Amino acid sequence: MCSLKELSEEYLQNAMQMEARIQQLESQASRTISLEVRRKLRRRINTLHVMVCESRQIAFELEHYYDKPEDDLETLLEKYN
Repeated sequence: MCSLKELSEEYLQNAMQMEARIQQLESQASRTISLEVRRKLRRRINTLHVMVCESRQIAFELEHYYDKPEDDLETLLEKYN
């Protein structure tokens, strides 16, 4: 069993892996001639973007689960963007 902080770090690592995959797919899409294949790649890229955002949000919530509400939320969010 791991702590919320450790789980948060795993979510951030997964987000970074998904971002790397997005870059690979974008490169592939830019080299693809087929419009249909390019559309399929774009859909995968868009799905991965959503997943990255969700992973970063969950990581933030896990890391700051026990923080006091008066903590500066804007400063904390900057770390994840």
